[in-house]
Amino acid sequence: MVGNHETPEAHYADQSQLEAWVKHFGPLYRHVDHGTWRFIALNCMMPNPDGRHGRGDNYGNVYGLEPTQLAWLKERLQEAAGRKMKVLLFTHVPPQQWINAAEVENVAVSSGCVKGFVCGHVHRNSLSFMSGIPVLTRIANVMSPMGYTMLHLYSDGRMIVVQKSQHFPMEDFISSGFRSGTQGPESTRYLTIGGSSRLPLEGLRVVGTEAHAVIADGHLRLASLPGRAAVVLDTDLLQNARLTLTSVKAAERMGAFVLANKDSEGGIEATVTSHYSPDGKVFLSQQQSDHREVLARSWFNISDDIAYRLSVEVRNGRVLASWKNMLDLEAKTAPGRSGYFGFYVEKGAMFVTDLKLERLS
Repeated sequence: MVGNHETPEAHYADQSQLEAWVKHFGPLYRHVDHGTWRFIALNCMMPNPDGRHGRGDNYGNVYGLEPTQLAWLKERLQEAAGRKMKVLLFTHVPPQQWINAAEVENVAVSSGCVKGFVCGHVHRNSLSFMSGIPVLTRIANVMSPMGYTMLHLYSDGRMIVVQKSQHFPMEDFISSGFRSGTQGPESTRYLTIGGSSRLPLEGLRVVGTEAHAVIADGHLRLASLPGRAAVVLDTDLLQNARLTLTSVKAAERMGAFVLANKDSEGGIEATVTSHYSPDGKVFLSQQQSDHREVLARSWFNISDDIAYRLSVEVRNGRVLASWKNMLDLEAKTAPGRSGYFGFYVEKGAMFVTDLKLERLS
């Protein structure tokens, strides 16, 4: 989409200044349909030659939709409404800052099909409303390390919003400088717009000390403040399989396990911890009776409140643990051994937003 940094000149006075943009990216505004949803990307830059529309910002720029684009938007919305589609409008600058915000608001509301605006520009996450239509501004990477948002859209019009952030361990200053709480409270990281998202724990068995698990707003929250809580995927015993999950840690340690018993014990665990120790900060370990052995370890600099994507794979007597943007860890296991897969947390909570189990040949 066109934003306020797309022209060589700081001041935007004429659409011809975007000729290079059009050459590389195509139309200044367009729409894409996917299933029952229509996504409309807008050009919020309003030409302001000689301050025709007022002084504007520090560069003399103003924002909004010029008449031709506004008429085009109205037609696209009427068409979508006629097909009973839901619409999301994408724009760089939030619509509240537009010089014709009231006119655009009237067009969006009267269509009856607009479920939200998604925008940026202000470098932070926030949720506001225009006549009941949610306006989601999303965080910038300059404010949150590799921050991004996932929108899960449903045919009934619900939107589950998942705000994530990841550090890049090769850049130590990012994770070491990350302040706990930068992402805001849990309610701003995971929220549902347009209805409830609470789901049953089907196919998941929760075990542990004062273990508690709930699925709501696009994530599974697993917690045990005094000890360990685990979720066992209730499947047949598996030999070759891959478990992948994305989760945020607010605990001493969290991880995934493979080839364990029905109580999550006796398997091989891939762990992320908050503290330096001889085990490492990420490691593979195996517990057998009273004996625990660390099979592989690394000392990457890590932090809480940041999303980690972990994949643990068992194939032909080998276990491979892979963290996104981190080193892989590998170890041997007994060929032909089978067991259960799952994930766990110790002394705190973890928030799982993506979970996938695959059988491997």
